[in-house]
Amino acid sequence: MLLKYFRKSFVFLWLFGVCSCKDFKSWESSYTPNVQIALVQEKDGDAPAVVKDLHSIVLEKFSWTKRPVVTRNDSCFLFSSTSELTIPLNPNADTVSFEVENIGGIYYHKITIYYDRIVSLISPEAGGLQIQYVIKRIQLSTKNTKRPIFKKYTIDNPVPLKAEKNQTHVTLYY
Repeated sequence: MLLKYFRKSFVFLWLFGVCSCKDFKSWESSYTPNVQIALVQEKDGDAPAVVKDLHSIVLEKFSWTKRPVVTRNDSCFLFSSTSELTIPLNPNADTVSFEVENIGGIYYHKITIYYDRIVSLISPEAGGLQIQYVIKRIQLSTKNTKRPIFKKYTIDNPVPLKAEKNQTHVTLYY
């Protein structure tokens, strides 16, 4: 009998709480769990139209695979060196790694993205939690038997936001 009244009061309080938030847009997080990575040829600092290393012209012609599979829908993701990669960040970890290798298997790099997770309240009126990802650093590592692909990286925008859908967060230079 007491449980019946408790259940009715809980449903009433829950409905009251949902209806009390008039602006349901305030429930949406402004942060995205994805990082956009651009692959760019490294240019000479003195002559911006000139490639710094002629080897990057060779790398531009290759097709590449991305492993391990970071989404369940991908099998082995094939892309070109002028593509942009979207890497999902794990809300339960502080790092995410993936490997890039050319089709012939000569060139290889493992890219590890280190980030902080900051959990905060979306809206004091409506409640709800959101996770803000802040990219701290990138680690580029290769195997002894393979040639490296990337020379350096830049973190262009350390906090991925939903409003910035096509903005690059990390640039890898080859």
